[in-house]
Amino acid sequence: MKVLYTLILSIGSLVAGMTVAEPFKITAIANAINNSINVEIMTEVYRRADVEINVTPVPSKRGMAMVKAGQADGEISRVKRYGNKRPYLHRLNPAINQLGTIAFVRNDRSDKVIKPEALSNLTVGVVRGIVHAKAAASPAQQVIEVDTIEQLVNMLDLGRIDLAIHSLNSFEIQIKKSGLSSIRAIEEPLASQSVHHYLRVEKAELIQKIESVLAQM
Repeated sequence: MKVLYTLILSIGSLVAGMTVAEPFKITAIANAINNSINVEIMTEVYRRADVEINVTPVPSKRGMAMVKAGQADGEISRVKRYGNKRPYLHRLNPAINQLGTIAFVRNDRSDKVIKPEALSNLTVGVVRGIVHAKAAASPAQQVIEVDTIEQLVNMLDLGRIDLAIHSLNSFEIQIKKSGLSSIRAIEEPLASQSVHHYLRVEKAELIQKIESVLAQM
């Protein structure tokens, strides 16, 4: 009986000492239609890799801060240039999507095409933290950053900016939600970039595993 009791205690101590691996924490830009597609893609990639993740939707800038501080292991998707000035991140290849950066104007403008150099005399609005939009807006006379896409749509509708720069799907969905018919997209994108999954550089084993799955898809 004493031997059995000792055995039970030993097993209990062993189990208590074991650590259960927590899911990897990956941030995703909240309320972004394009990003929701990328979440589905990467959820399937991690499933195939047999790796558990916890996708955490947060505002764009909050996601940046969390990953930089090591409070998250990576980001579901960002454009290619996003990793250029962030040495703590590894850009995974191949790309998971393509993103067109679109200009939106009020219907009272006659523009059919807007080239980047044409922004030099305009006031342009973007959502804060959306890297591809801010980069496309850089030639503008003035760039106004707002916190939400709803604010951006309303500013354009009210004529407080000359044009807005964002991705197509998210902006058009917000236009419909706002019940507006005064805004249209310029069909030719200002820019087009590949979209990549990002992980912190120290996650070398995970990076290798996920890139292997991406290459097979």
